Amino acid sequence: MDQTEVYIKQNIEAARGAMSEKIELLENRIHKVIVVPTLEVDEMISNMGQLKGSMEEAKAAIDHGLDTIIPAVEETIIKAQSTVNDIYQGGHNPWIMFGSIILMGYAVGSLYRKALIARCHASTQVEESYR
Repeated sequence: MDQTEVYIKQNIEAARGAMSEKIELLENRIHKVIVVPTLEVDEMISNMGQLKGSMEEAKAAIDHGLDTIIPAVEETIIKAQSTVNDIYQGGHNPWIMFGSIILMGYAVGSLYRKALIARCHASTQVEESYR
């Protein structure tokens, strides 16, 4: 009976060893199939959250840019309309435009004439001081 008990104990130990190896293999497979992909999915979700934050910041920057560009464009349109209106008025009322141009020329000429007289007077004083 001793040999039979020894043989049974050896078989039990061999079965336990084989079962331990199989359980370890199953644990490794479960780890590879479930745990690793779960960690990767969690990392992807975290990266997507960061990407969403970046996209919201970019959207806010674009909105801010549009808020500053739109008034500038509207102002340019108003100026262009004013210029076109002036040209239109000049085409329909040429005498008013002609008179306005003459008055502007006279005003600018008067200002320039005063500056020219002042320069001429200053240069004659400088010439007289050297004599």
